[in-house]
Amino acid sequence: MIDYQNEDLATITCSNENKLFSLVVLTLLLIGIALAYRSFAVEDEAVKTDFYFEPLSEEQIAKAAESYRAQEKTIRYGMRGLDNLDIIRENNSDILPGRKFAGLSAAEMCESGKADCVTPFAKIRPLIVTAPNHHMMSCIIQKSMSTVMSAIFCFLIREKEFVDAGRSILREYADIRLCEGRNEFKSVKAMQRGLRIRDEDLDMWRFTVVTREPVDRFLSGFIDRCI
Repeated sequence: MIDYQNEDLATITCSNENKLFSLVVLTLLLIGIALAYRSFAVEDEAVKTDFYFEPLSEEQIAKAAESYRAQEKTIRYGMRGLDNLDIIRENNSDILPGRKFAGLSAAEMCESGKADCVTPFAKIRPLIVTAPNHHMMSCIIQKSMSTVMSAIFCFLIREKEFVDAGRSILREYADIRLCEGRNEFKSVKAMQRGLRIRDEDLDMWRFTVVTREPVDRFLSGFIDRCI
């Protein structure tokens, strides 16, 4: 029970009858606090406050070199395949199955609830890349120069190391990225917390985003993943 006899301080006392109930309530309260803390910790997990980089290890150098060689091989042989329309037709000539919902348009098929259609306007989690030394940030959109933009912003904060390591802006894939994702954030607020930027300081920053013509973006993704 709660004793309000003291006007400045309310104390909680437990009788023998309600000790078990109080312990249960306290346990649930602590669990709730722990879960809340955990959820905030996961949200801020990607926030990086330190841009200090260790020198590249021999393993990292070898991994990047192997990735570059593999990319070169893929480009060399891949372009041959993309230039050969006969091979493309052969690899994509499977007979399509008949329409399951004959007589219905795509919109009618989805609106009727008879088909498991992907929900439109899916919310995609943003990715912010930053170059604090230049007061610049960019919101990354997949298949819209995302790999190149990440590499450009990495170059902006590690220019000398980038050049000395013989890196290429066009080939900095996520698994070998020189900046190791340390200049990347999940939101502008996370960027502000990680870089200790006040709201009024954002006026000195340049915000950028690269978009792509939708059909061109679709074809790029289709060729990259499906052909």
